[in-house]
Amino acid sequence: MIAKKPAKIFWTVLIVAVLAVSLFLITGLVEKIVNRLHEEPQSPGYSSSGDLSVFFDGKQYKRNDTLETILVMGIDSIETPDGSREDSAQADFVALIILDKLNKSFRILHINRDTMTEIQRSDALGTASNTFTGQLALAHTFGKTDELRCRNMVAAVENLLYFPKNTSIDHYFSLTMDAIPMIADGVGGVTVTLENDFPLLGEEYVKGATVTLTGEDALTFVRYRNNDATGSNMERMERQRLFIAGLFAKYTQNSFDDTLDMVEEVTDYFVSDCTVSQISNLVDRLQTYTDNGVQALPGEAKLGREYVEFYVDEEALQRLIVECFYIPVPTAQ
Repeated sequence: MIAKKPAKIFWTVLIVAVLAVSLFLITGLVEKIVNRLHEEPQSPGYSSSGDLSVFFDGKQYKRNDTLETILVMGIDSIETPDGSREDSAQADFVALIILDKLNKSFRILHINRDTMTEIQRSDALGTASNTFTGQLALAHTFGKTDELRCRNMVAAVENLLYFPKNTSIDHYFSLTMDAIPMIADGVGGVTVTLENDFPLLGEEYVKGATVTLTGEDALTFVRYRNNDATGSNMERMERQRLFIAGLFAKYTQNSFDDTLDMVEEVTDYFVSDCTVSQISNLVDRLQTYTDNGVQALPGEAKLGREYVEFYVDEEALQRLIVECFYIPVPTAQ
């Protein structure tokens, strides 16, 4: 009988340990259930409840299901001597068009190409491997085809903007930057009021001047990047924002047929997952919806080891995401 005491002690300790762990788990589960029933976030600020709602500043919001999103990418790709596009071309321009089908309006989020975010690394066939943190523009360098590279960009932007797992960007357009002259000419020139001097195009291009951009001048305006390492892309983004605003102002004045003709002219320069019918429908809505302007993601550019890196202001970004993609959940009376 004496020999059995150690075994008895062992089983007693094991049972106590199991009960303790079970109590801990049950307590945690009960706390989660209570939090869920009261619909309260477990931490202040922006937090997801696991479905299509989030909490921000103590209030609950649900995903706005009347939205449609289109990612537009400008690829700084010049054809190689053999006539093919460079496989490793980065995205020089990134913007997300957000259309509200209920309110018949749209807004544009202009995203810095240097934004540091998580990117999916994949092989030439598009098979995902691991992820790394790098400039958003690099997401377009992974994949054997333009379509795979575009999808990788879509995934990176969805991750950056906290898209819930069961939602996604609806469509994408990838356009090589050398199509800009045709687009500018297609709307009769893009008129902008300069926020800074831009003497590269002429002495009349000074701060405050109103100029109309056509042909190669339009391309230079949106693509040129000076030698100031940290501020060059920020300044270029300001010019791109002016160009987008001016383009849409002229675009809405174009006839529907003229716009479709312009789109057809640049077909060889763009890649999209949209059908001809969807493109026609999009053209129509962008011409008739209210333009709510262009917004840039908030943040700060810093010089990294080799290149400029843009870091978003997370709190400001979360506020912007709630404003763009969510609507308040009515509180119970």
